[in-house]
Amino acid sequence: MAQTIEIVHFRLKPETAPQAFVAKNKEIEQNVLMKMPGIISRETGIADDGKVVVVLHWERPEDAQNSMDKFVANPATKDFTALIDMNTFTMTRFVKS
Repeated sequence: MAQTIEIVHFRLKPETAPQAFVAKNKEIEQNVLMKMPGIISRETGIADDGKVVVVLHWERPEDAQNSMDKFVANPATKDFTALIDMNTFTMTRFVKS
């Protein structure tokens, strides 16, 4: 099965301090995401205007989908998602060639 590249874009809520997001992002990455089955790597970048990009690499498309289901259901991620303007959230998955 082909590896999957997942690209997520969103903006922080206006009241979210970038430093607060960076700290919570690191915590969620270490304690939740990097423990998900099939995760290979994850990178996050933040623009000056508050736009965020997250690039994840997964072993299989199923791993990417299963991680999303688990992430949303995990109570530990609620503080993280509260920092995000979910109206700006987009995610695209690609098959690595």
